Amino acid sequence: MLMFENLTNTCIEVAAGVSVQPNMVTVPVRQALRPSVTYADGTISPYDQAQNRVQWNLLTNRFLQRTAHKLSRRILLIVPKKLVGQQWQTLNQPTNDTFAKSCVQELLSAFLRYGRGPDEPTLKAGDFTIDTQTLGILDDGNYENDFDQMFATAIAKKPSTQLAIFFSPTKNGLSDAFGDFKRVAETRYGLHTVCIAAQAAHNARHYVNKNQQARNLLPQVMGNISMKLNLKLGNINHGFDIMPTLREKLFLQTDDPENMERVDTMILGGDVTHPLQGSADPSISAIVGSVDEHFAKYLGSVRYQKGGTEVSQSH
Repeated sequence: MLMFENLTNTCIEVAAGVSVQPNMVTVPVRQALRPSVTYADGTISPYDQAQNRVQWNLLTNRFLQRTAHKLSRRILLIVPKKLVGQQWQTLNQPTNDTFAKSCVQELLSAFLRYGRGPDEPTLKAGDFTIDTQTLGILDDGNYENDFDQMFATAIAKKPSTQLAIFFSPTKNGLSDAFGDFKRVAETRYGLHTVCIAAQAAHNARHYVNKNQQARNLLPQVMGNISMKLNLKLGNINHGFDIMPTLREKLFLQTDDPENMERVDTMILGGDVTHPLQGSADPSISAIVGSVDEHFAKYLGSVRYQKGGTEVSQSH
């Protein structure tokens, strides 16, 4: 049994047999076999019993779908810097314009390597224009006006910018700037956004294994980020290789074997994140539900709730 609690004002449409109680929706579920992951051209990445996982990294595979939307040929790259005297200086060694641009080039190369649209057979990373802008990091921590001006200018250019990339010094660095970046770009200008952590990218570029062998893992890291970009464009990275018997259970109404009808199937996922112990901040709960037959596209709902309170319980 899977229960979602405290989902007040949330509407969930599920199959027959759902029990609804005050502030609680109880959904009967069945445990399904772990499916393999499928890519374009029927390539299958099987479930690894020993590792207890499916290999989702594309490696030499291709996106399942790269036809829904193309990426504009102009990219906006934002690099944060601090003002020292009369000059802008990088926040840490990897956060510089040259390395930032090379990371974006690697991201575009991976995006194209894993699949091109039908009218993009010869498109290369070098065909994109990367406009680099400096974000001045100041003490007041308010960057909304800076981003507003950057995005308005970028959209007015020809071709218009569709993707804005924030080159953060570290994975969790500059939370105020990153929050303003996401909010202004996505809610005010409708831009797709990607964040690249400069330090993590630098570490990947100069990775040394336990045998002191140097390896450049930057293509793999940018390849992973390209999967996020593909999803943001409305495309599909991979699907499930579902056994016919399981597909029948998921997608076909089997009450009447002589007259089977297709039914909608939704995969639900719920989680909650808690504040640090002793904090008065609320917890944040979320639930997502799939809206396509590949289980690749999801709609979600997010709620605040009392700190330390779980939203989902598995029994």
